[in-house]
Amino acid sequence: MSETEIFDRIKGGDEKALEYLYKKYYRMMTKMVITNSGTEDEARDIYQEALIVFWQKCTSGNLVMTSKISTYIYSICQNLWRKELDRKKRLSNEEKDMPVVLDTESAEKEKIIARCIEQLGDTCKKVLMYYYFDE
Repeated sequence: MSETEIFDRIKGGDEKALEYLYKKYYRMMTKMVITNSGTEDEARDIYQEALIVFWQKCTSGNLVMTSKISTYIYSICQNLWRKELDRKKRLSNEEKDMPVVLDTESAEKEKIIARCIEQLGDTCKKVLMYYYFDE
């Protein structure tokens, strides 16, 4: 199938042409994600999302192809993957900030436990101290 034929068929809503496109460029598109710190699953998701974007643009009639289909889809994949990496980076930074909150909570719990232990009688206090803190 030629580029023009694929484009025209997808523009007309031909799902078989989309399947053909999916299989034809799968390796090339997923390789880009995998070589840029992605997993096989992430690569597949990005490629599928890119094809959905391509399909929607084609069927809406607003897309004028000025390059090869593979170039267009590749750029969609790159943009989607860049957004995903940015999202992961934001989540990672948020997780780095979380332990500070957890450490504060942990310190607060330790203070509460220490106060409770101080209120116990000597025998109970010794039993707990030996059980939890003695080796």
